[in-house]
Amino acid sequence: VMEDIFFSGTFGGETASLAAAKAVLEMIRDDDVIEHMHNIGEKILTGVEKLLLKHKANELFEITGHPSWTILTIKDTIDFTSWEIRTLFLQEMFRRGILISGSHNISYSHNEEDVDKLLSVYNEVFPLIVNATSKKTLFDLLEAEVLVPLFKIR
Repeated sequence: VMEDIFFSGTFGGETASLAAAKAVLEMIRDDDVIEHMHNIGEKILTGVEKLLLKHKANELFEITGHPSWTILTIKDTIDFTSWEIRTLFLQEMFRRGILISGSHNISYSHNEEDVDKLLSVYNEVFPLIVNATSKKTLFDLLEAEVLVPLFKIR
């Protein structure tokens, strides 16, 4: 036996977000968005690996992850912490117009020109960092206080 009920929902009749989600999914499928992001990320990954070898920076940096989301890890050395190296790295990347935190978060809007610019800046910054750490001049180049982690493990 069914009884009449009153059913209501705050967003029950809202379909605009469903239509937007459908349009986005269709674009991802029809415009080969995933392949584009993979190709851009792969170019960054292989480009950074080549530059690290070229500048003998493998002892300072390591790039890992999936091509669509790679992480550039900065390592400690005998003379400098990763935070000290990171401070100089970020300073020099920012100076050259690249806002980076250490990861490459690829989106569909990134293109070959963006990758070329990024790799060109890395080609300038990697040798600068290698030189600063090997000659122990890193602190002389810093124009800001050394970064510190915001969160610490207890």
